[in-house]
Formats: sequence, C-alpha cells, structure tokens
Amino acid sequence: MKFIGFWDFSFKDLDRILKKSQQSSSQRYEHPDRYPDIISGPYLIGGEAKGLTVYEVDDPKQLINVSLHYSPEIRFKFMPIFDTEIVAELFLGPRNSRKISGQGASDLI
Repeated sequence: MKFIGFWDFSFKDLDRILKKSQQSSSQRYEHPDRYPDIISGPYLIGGEAKGLTVYEVDDPKQLINVSLHYSPEIRFKFMPIFDTEIVAELFLGPRNSRKISGQGASDLI
C-alpha cells in the first residue's frame, strides 16, 4: 500500500536530523524489511520546515519505525493513497470493470 508521509521539523534540529538520516541509510541496508520503500521524495515544501515523502508499505510497522527513528525532531502524519482505477473498479463493480480497464487514471477524474 502507498502512503504520503507529511512531516515538519524545526531548522534548529537540522544537525540531528541529518545524522539520523545517515543512520537511516545504513539501517535500511542492514534491515530492508524494517522500513518502507521510498517511491518519491523527500521533498521540502517552499523553503518551509515541512515536506513530504511517498512510501510503499508492506507492513504498517514500517511507518511506525520511520516515525520512531526520527522522533522527536520530525513529526509525521501518514495518509494512504489509492490508485483511481482500482477505486473506480470497486465502485462500479465487476460488471463494469471492463469499461475502465485500459483507461489511464487521469481519464477517470
């Protein structure tokens, strides 16, 4: 499942955050199942002390591990994101799934 992780921090904590980021890289290498895969990002929003990262998660505990690793310097909020084609198929039911198949997600909204 995919999630967007919105996060914020204080610039005064940047040194500690950068150290934790380096630790995270080695921990991801040693224990790849402990943390979610990063699909996109991280991105800083408009020079503010906030941003987002898109994750793919096999186990919800992976999001908890990310949050605990960077706590208390970074505060996270995770929101699931869904493929619009899958949502439309579920909404319309099996009889209409052939009508959707092959359309791009942007064609559905």
